[in-house]
Amino acid sequence: MCAGSQKTTSRRASTQRAHIAEAGRARLSQPHLRARRGRPLSKARAAANRAKSRIRARIEHVFGTQETAPGGRILRTIGVVRARLKIGLQNLVYNIRRLATLERMAAA
Repeated sequence: MCAGSQKTTSRRASTQRAHIAEAGRARLSQPHLRARRGRPLSKARAAANRAKSRIRARIEHVFGTQETAPGGRILRTIGVVRARLKIGLQNLVYNIRRLATLERMAAA
C-alpha cells in the first residue's frame, strides 16, 4: 500500500467522524440504561429503553430474515462489485416480500 492511499483513507475517516459529530449523538447507537441494586429505573429511562428495543428488534428481524434465506449467509462472489450486487438483490427480494405481506395484512 502506498502512502498516498493511506492519507486518503485517513482523510476519509476524519471526514466521517466530523459528519457523525455534526449529526449529533441522537443518531449514534446508545446502550440500554440499567437499574442499580436497590434502585429501579425511572419511568422515563424505562420508556427510553423500550423505544430502543423497538428499533433494534425491527432491524434484527430484517438481518435475521436475510441470513436464514437461501444463499443469505455466505457471499461466494469475487470482487466488491459483485458482492454489492448480490446484497442489493437480497435487499430487493426482502422488500418485495415485505410489501406483499403488508398488502395482504391491509386487505384482511
